[in-house]
Amino acid sequence: MLDEANGRLESGEDIIIGYIECHGRKETNYQIKNLEIIPRKQITYNGISLEEMDTEAIIKRNPESVLVDELAHNNVPGSKYNKRYKENIQRNKYFNIQHLESLNDSIKHITGIRVNETVPDLIIELADEVEVIDNCSHSYRIISCTHYYLYSHRS
Repeated sequence: MLDEANGRLESGEDIIIGYIECHGRKETNYQIKNLEIIPRKQITYNGISLEEMDTEAIIKRNPESVLVDELAHNNVPGSKYNKRYKENIQRNKYFNIQHLESLNDSIKHITGIRVNETVPDLIIELADEVEVIDNCSHSYRIISCTHYYLYSHRS
């Protein structure tokens, strides 16, 4: 996903990272390279400071494309939208195939793990274009390595 984004950046596309979760992986940090990252916003919930995607900053920045990791994420209670995929970002987005709602049972059957945070299939149906990106060289890892790239043409 990040290699694809860097390629698009090098080709002149205005592509940024709206939210990414590196999970402490050095290789993920390395792959970010020159991609601009929108800083997360701090939200206090029950006395705890939490970080969330700054949707307003992304919309203000107005890129052609935005990478939004963890698209199926549940937002902090009290947020304008309860799920990240519902936030009003009308730009190209990436997400991992394992989070697609209709594949949930298949994913559990293949991996033995039930994915709790999913996005509805409607997100694909509403996209102007969809590209499937397989960025994994081992077929047994295909579920965690395949991402959808959703195109939303600007008007």
